[in-house]
Amino acid sequence: MNKNKQTLIIGALTSSAGIFVTKLLGIFYMIPFTALAGEANLDFYSYAYGIYQILLNISLAGLPFAIATMVAKYYIKEDYKAIEYVRRLANYTMLGFGVVALGIMWIFANPIASYITPDQIDADSLMKTKNVIMIISLAFFTVPLLSSYRGVFQGLKDMKTYALSQVLEQFTRITFLLTFGFIAVAILKQDGIWAIYGAVGSAFVASLVSMIHIVFFRKKQLNTITNLALDQEKQTADKKVLTKELFNFAIPYLLVTFLGNSLNIVNTTFFSNAMDLAGQSVTETRLLYSMIMLTTGKLTSIPQFLATGFGVAIIPYITTCYENNDIKMLKRYVLDAIDSVMYLALPLCFYLFAIGSEIYYVMYGEGTSFILGGEVLHWASLTALAGTISPVVNSLMMAIRLRRSNIMIMGIGFVVKLVAFFPLIYIMGYAGAIISSVLCSLIIIFLDLMMIDRQYHIKFRPTFFKIVFMSIGLIAMYGSFMLLRYIGLDVIDQPRLIATLELAVFGIVGIIVYFLVTSYFHIPQTIFHLKDSNIFVFLKNKFLKNPQDI
Repeated sequence: MNKNKQTLIIGALTSSAGIFVTKLLGIFYMIPFTALAGEANLDFYSYAYGIYQILLNISLAGLPFAIATMVAKYYIKEDYKAIEYVRRLANYTMLGFGVVALGIMWIFANPIASYITPDQIDADSLMKTKNVIMIISLAFFTVPLLSSYRGVFQGLKDMKTYALSQVLEQFTRITFLLTFGFIAVAILKQDGIWAIYGAVGSAFVASLVSMIHIVFFRKKQLNTITNLALDQEKQTADKKVLTKELFNFAIPYLLVTFLGNSLNIVNTTFFSNAMDLAGQSVTETRLLYSMIMLTTGKLTSIPQFLATGFGVAIIPYITTCYENNDIKMLKRYVLDAIDSVMYLALPLCFYLFAIGSEIYYVMYGEGTSFILGGEVLHWASLTALAGTISPVVNSLMMAIRLRRSNIMIMGIGFVVKLVAFFPLIYIMGYAGAIISSVLCSLIIIFLDLMMIDRQYHIKFRPTFFKIVFMSIGLIAMYGSFMLLRYIGLDVIDQPRLIATLELAVFGIVGIIVYFLVTSYFHIPQTIFHLKDSNIFVFLKNKFLKNPQDI
């Protein structure tokens, strides 16, 4: 494998691996958490979770992406004093943003709660919604600052530290919320809403622990830059220039991230009102909202870890190419990123579509409206795929300096989502919220690719041909699922343990069939730059410590 190509892909997969672990942890804790909180209380967690997701996505992009870009740029120039200045300025900025955001959320918790809930909601439920908003606002203080620290490691291409930080944060969050919920509900016999309060508060606790870990246990990497800055003799960049440059990078990233989160913003803000206009009851609206934003949202976030992982890795590598004026390698990186994400995301999203009911049944059980949940997951699989590709293309647009065009395109996508939202819900019910998100993402992807092609003359026709052969692999996957059902593997209505084992069979068989069929057409070999004769040797050396294990 070409070393330069390998670096981006491995860096992206390393960061993706950390995010993937956090997503898996985030899914599996839902089983005991749902038992503690009760299905009737999950919508309160959904309200807080929707707000937290918006905060998290903005914190992961915005200023941290600008930090990563500038750190990568000035590390090449060996201007370590500039890196130190950017790091301190970003920390103070994110700290200030956190304090202001916390104050706003805390003060306006009641009107926010009134706006995002159905009109017919009772006073007790409104108070619980207000409480979760006030608790989640604590995370606004720590999450942005944590993201600032991560941006430095991202710019230094230290994806291992970046990934480890995310895993630690998620592990701490799950440990805290389950422990708190068990003590409050199982031991102290409190109402299940207390498990929700603990889960919402865990975001603050986990981000604080992860930040302390970086500051005290990863300070060696930070001190290395500090020492290089102290020893630097050549003149550093002017601080006014650095400040202007940081915010010139940050503001477009922030706008793009905000517009990219239009899906969650519109859903969180208008879903209840749209369902009211469509004549849905409060109970059904709250159930569907929790399914779209929380239960199926957790599942659709699995393939979307690729978007975050590749988006994080793209920034420093593309920046390096841009600063070195290496347009040829830049083009290769763009195609490598899109091809890799497509190859990995398609089967993951197809699982959600083809065996959505089985997945929902195993994850949330028979007593949680699994039939309706499976139906929602079928629709949401479309969002999963579009929502995986769109952020990667957005990151490419930002990294190759097409920021103004990207903001305009994201604005168009936001308008499409907003305009289509109410009519589609009125016509299709809850599915309209999902389809409007898919339309938004598809328009953004198409316009972004067209703009990239126009600016850098990157031809995506080979990628489209690869997708055709990937689709043949998906058809073969579906055939394997039909065969498994024919021979008697019926996940639904089985005991939880047996259902889980049978679902695992579906997963393993499906991915093997997809890999073998696409390998026959030389797709993974082409994307990951492997020779046909070496592909299985590569996998053996990567995943087995002892080659004699095979």
